[in-house]
Amino acid sequence: MQLLDFSKPNSSTRYKYLPVNVHKIQKQSAKMKKQKGKCKRKNKKTKTDSDQTGSFGTTSLAKASESDRFRDVTDADIDSFLQEQLNKNTSKKTKSDLKIFQLFLKSKHDEKRNIEQIPPQQLDRYLSFFFLSATKEKQTNGTFEYEPSSLKSIQQSISRHLKDNEYECNIIIDDEFHKSRQTLSAKFKNLKSLGLCNKPNAADPLTDDDLNKFYMKKLWGSNSPSLSYKRSIY
Repeated sequence: MQLLDFSKPNSSTRYKYLPVNVHKIQKQSAKMKKQKGKCKRKNKKTKTDSDQTGSFGTTSLAKASESDRFRDVTDADIDSFLQEQLNKNTSKKTKSDLKIFQLFLKSKHDEKRNIEQIPPQQLDRYLSFFFLSATKEKQTNGTFEYEPSSLKSIQQSISRHLKDNEYECNIIIDDEFHKSRQTLSAKFKNLKSLGLCNKPNAADPLTDDDLNKFYMKKLWGSNSPSLSYKRSIY
C-alpha cells in the first residue's frame, strides 16, 4: 500500500498543476499599470492648474496696459486709410458697373471682346444704345429706370477701366464719343421729365480727376480747412 505525502510543497511546485492563462494575466497587469499612469498624469495636471491660479483663484491672462490699448495714429495715417477705403469702394463699383455693360454687350450685340479691345467708333455706338436702353434689374420706387446719377456713375466706371488699360480715347471728353455723351444728356432730360431727378441741389458723383484736384488744392486731406473746422467742433 502506497503512503500519501502530505508534506508542504515548495514554491516551485505549489501551482504546477493548476490551469493558468499566462497571457491573460500579463494583459491584465499591463492594463492596470496603464490606468495607474493615467491617474498620476491627471493628478499632476490638476496640481499644475492649481499652482497657476495661485492666491487669486483664477488663471492669469495677458492684459494690455492702458497706454498700449490705443494705437499711435497720425493725420497721415488717417488720410492713407481714407484713400485706401475709397480705392476699395471705387474698385468694387467699377467691377459692378462693368459687369452690367458687358452683359448688355453680350445679350444685345453678341459682343464678346473686352471693352478696351473695341474700336472707339463702335464703342461710342454701343454706349449710345446702352444709355438709352439700360434699366435696373429690380424695380424700385415703382420704376425700373436708373437715376441719372447712376448712369453717370456707370459712364465714369467704364472710363476708369479704359484709362487703366491705356485705351486710346477718353469717353468723357474726346470727340470720338460725342454721340454717346449727347445720348446720355438727352436721357437725363427724359428722366427728369419722369420725376426721377427731383432732388434739390443734387450733385453728380465725384470723378477720380475731381478728387485729385481736391488733393492738389488741399481741399481734401489733413490740411483741408473744412477738416480742421470739423476737428475743432468734434
